[in-house]
Amino acid sequence: DGLTVRAMDIPMDLDMAVKEELDSAYSTDIGHCSDGDASTPPMPISSLDSITIPSALAPSFTDPTAPVLSDRHEQARADKQHKWINRQITDAANSGQIMWLLQVIQQNLTTMNLINFSTALHRTARLALTCSQQVREQIMSHIAIRELREALVNYFTATVHPDGTWIQVRRPEDQASEMRCLSIICWSCATLRMREEAIFYRVSAAAQWRLSEMKSFELSNLLWSFAKLSLGDVGFFEVLAPYLLQRRRGEFSAVCLSTIIWSYGTLKVHHHALFTNIAKEMI
Repeated sequence: DGLTVRAMDIPMDLDMAVKEELDSAYSTDIGHCSDGDASTPPMPISSLDSITIPSALAPSFTDPTAPVLSDRHEQARADKQHKWINRQITDAANSGQIMWLLQVIQQNLTTMNLINFSTALHRTARLALTCSQQVREQIMSHIAIRELREALVNYFTATVHPDGTWIQVRRPEDQASEMRCLSIICWSCATLRMREEAIFYRVSAAAQWRLSEMKSFELSNLLWSFAKLSLGDVGFFEVLAPYLLQRRRGEFSAVCLSTIIWSYGTLKVHHHALFTNIAKEMI
């Protein structure tokens, strides 16, 4: 279609946008501790040697002697727990200690919500990028990652129908962050080379119903993730094309547009109208 599509690795500009969006979301949704200087990467990791884990103890959320609470109080307690989990994940990730992060993830898998899962995956992916190939392989074979993958698949199969509709009724404040989290989870899976078809199949179905809820970089990252793992059928990308053609000029950055072109080209979805439209905007 007159455009040359070259190999594209992780779109780092979009990664920074994801990180900023995560930090903003967690500071308003469930609470997020300060992330410090975002421009300073974690210390390089050369081994998975044991480290000293801080002895912070989780507050008791399941005290068997506690009185029976109303649904409203139960929800408040669950929100408090998810906020605490997120802070543990970000604290461990900000330390640059991958083993601490993996331990925190493993200890809290059974009580994570969608935001917790997206935080855990995104922070693991970012730390993995600082490691050597050998260490990344050790990380991906670690029991915590295996259990995280299993828990994530179980979460999606229990909460999202194959047609993309959600099984459970959610609060408006929870729905507001869902598409953002799905994009982040897919980006992280692709970065970590976690090819989980059950997750991506449901995400593609859900995205078709809620495209308008996604920001430009969230949608670009989502498409990049499918292309990077060679997932997603032609139908999914064809459905997205009319929506992308309706975008306002300047709504998508040059990085987002080039990522979209790369994603379509990589999966050999040759949508001439979309390619021409984007090329005209970028010239």
